[in-house]
Formats: sequence, structure tokens, C-alpha cells
Amino acid sequence: MKLKNISTIILVTVMFGLSATLVGQVGYNTNERAPVLGIKAGINFSDITSDDDPGDINVRTGFHAGIFFETPIAERISIRPEVLYSTKGTELNYDSDFFGISIAEGESTFNLNYIDIPLYLVYHVTENFNINFGPYVGFLLNASVETDSEILGFIDIDSGESIDRDHFNSTEFGLSGGLAFVFGNVSLGANYVMGLNQAADSNTSEALLGDSRNRVLQVSLGLRF
Repeated sequence: MKLKNISTIILVTVMFGLSATLVGQVGYNTNERAPVLGIKAGINFSDITSDDDPGDINVRTGFHAGIFFETPIAERISIRPEVLYSTKGTELNYDSDFFGISIAEGESTFNLNYIDIPLYLVYHVTENFNINFGPYVGFLLNASVETDSEILGFIDIDSGESIDRDHFNSTEFGLSGGLAFVFGNVSLGANYVMGLNQAADSNTSEALLGDSRNRVLQVSLGLRF
């Protein structure tokens, strides 16, 4: 399933929840908000986007986990820096032929693991609902590519060691935006993370991914202290 299809499903669900949350909440006292420290974790649905055509791209399911600190800076407005461990990447299926003769057929799974540091500007629509947007920087911790393919119909390749962290950009810059529902000390949120620079950084990885950039849909559960 493509990432945009998952995003649509979650968006529809969120809109139903938002309509219920907004009832009777618009006039809450924003002066009662105080700085909070919290932890969060959840599911990542990641893939890549590219101007090239690397093949049939599928969503990779992973996770994220980390801490955040939110402090008010104005009425209804807060800033929230976070530090997250986040898995990204994609599953790439390909099938190349030449005049009906199979050249290469198989799949490669790209496992890219980052420390992401986003800085969100948070707008509190109601006491129980907020939206957020901001930039982030990601630092690549490690990377691997697991390949299972067949060349010319009889040469099997099954390897996960030939492409590692050195073949990818060590730093990623991007934007992230989303929303969250807050009930007491518990929050439930969703964010869309969009990398702006390409992930590949060598001829080998670019041959597979082109100018691809990371895209991640995150669904998070948070605990505020």
C-alpha cells in the first residue's frame, strides 16, 4: 500500500475525532498551560519519493521513540523540540528486461536509521487539540540494504553487506507537520515527515534510488509529565 493511501485513511479518522473534540472547547484558558516534558513512541510508515523511476516502491513499516519538551511562548502558541530515534527506508521491487529477456528481477529493502531533531511551532486550537509544523535535522546512525534478486534468470544475489552507511548522506534536512489530541497526560498524534535532500550519496546507492528523498508518516502515543 502506498504511503499516500495510508495518509488518507488516517486523515479521515482524525477529522472525525477532531469534530468531536472541538465541541465546547474553543474558549479554554490558555494561560493555564505550563512547560511539559514527555516521552513518545509509535509506528513509522516510510517510503521514498524521486524524480527518477527507481522501480516499484513499497512502504516499509518501522518505529520511532524519543523525548520532547514543550513550553508556551504566546497565547495558544508553544515551541516543542524533540529528539527521536527513527527508522526510515523503503522496499524496492524491480523487474528489468531487454527484448523480452529478463535482465534483473528482485527486491531490495533499504534500512536507514536516524536520530531526528525537529523543532515544532505548536498552535493549540483547543485544550485537547493542537497542530504543529517545523523544520528538522536528521543524523544517519547506520544503514543496510538487503537484496534478494536474480540476474539473467539464473544468477542469484542474496546480500546485505555491500551497501552501508558510507553510501548515504549522513545528514538529512526536512520539514514535518501534524496534529495531536491531548487527554490529560496522554497524547495521540500523527506527523508527516518530508526530507528535502536526497538520501543516496554514492554511485551505487544512486543507481538504485536515484535522487530519492525520505518520506515518513508517524503515528505516535505520548506521555506528558
